[in-house]
Amino acid sequence: MIGLQVPPESDDEDTSVAEDVDADEQQLLEALMDIPPHLGPAEGIDESNYQQLCKEQERAIEHLEERSRKLEERVAFFRYWYPRLHQGYKRKVARCKGLHEDLQKFRQYSDMAYAKYNDLEKTYEQLCNACEEETERHEVEVKKLRQVLEKVWERLMAVEGEVVQLKKEKAVLERNEKVYKDTIVKMLEEMKGLKSLDEWTEQLTST
Repeated sequence: MIGLQVPPESDDEDTSVAEDVDADEQQLLEALMDIPPHLGPAEGIDESNYQQLCKEQERAIEHLEERSRKLEERVAFFRYWYPRLHQGYKRKVARCKGLHEDLQKFRQYSDMAYAKYNDLEKTYEQLCNACEEETERHEVEVKKLRQVLEKVWERLMAVEGEVVQLKKEKAVLERNEKVYKDTIVKMLEEMKGLKSLDEWTEQLTST
């Protein structure tokens, strides 16, 4: 059975037999090809030369058989491994195709994400500008309200002063009212027993 082993890297043999045979072997083959197969010693060829040619021919045939066996092993090696390597190659091609498709999808998703990011950034800038404008508007309103509150506070303090003054005036009026009441009561007591208003008036003037 032919072994399926990788030929050594130092072996410079090619798939062509004629290129692997060196110059001496090539000359030998050419000489053998010139000898008709039916010729022999009985037809005028020297016995020693004929035997030598036969040995050289056998050696060349053995060498060619050895080369043929090696080539058959190499062919069997390639026949065994080529389909497997080809299947592996096709799997890798399919894998690369899938990775390429994934890369295309990733690029699409990346472009979509980048576009979405730009939209969000624009929206963020718009919101920031709107917030700044709103903040400035509120600051103006707060300033106006503070001025109004200051005026209201001043008015409140003035009103409190007026209330204090009114309380003082009320106390004075209450004292005066008591005095008036006491005077009226006294006058009414004095009027008792008098016959007319003129008599009471004369009494007051006399006193």
